[in-house]
Amino acid sequence: MEEAEAEFEQLAAEHGPESEEATEAYADFLAKRVEYEVAKAAYERAENSGEPVEVQIAYARYQAAKSAHDAANVQYNIARNNLDLARGNIEQTKLVAALDGTVVKVVAGAGDLATPPWRRWR
Repeated sequence: MEEAEAEFEQLAAEHGPESEEATEAYADFLAKRVEYEVAKAAYERAENSGEPVEVQIAYARYQAAKSAHDAANVQYNIARNNLDLARGNIEQTKLVAALDGTVVKVVAGAGDLATPPWRRWR
């Protein structure tokens, strides 16, 4: 858990706390923290409650599944944010010709990646 937290802090410092790298590291940290808390709680319950081992194992499995679900939600939100960003970039993209004239040949098709032409500095 501590290693995952250190990795998150490093990536947040390098790329910013809202970056995809930092968000993924934070999701990993949350999953590790939940695993730690589940194991700690199971240990304490086992010492104090006298619950059957089967109940403790089932509860630990439930907590692990909940942790995986939470991590998947974080990954979903990352993907959704990336999709929204890509859609915004497409909406703001404007193609401009370097010269006035008539189009005689189309060299790209729908969905192709358009890159800016090299410009000569005078």
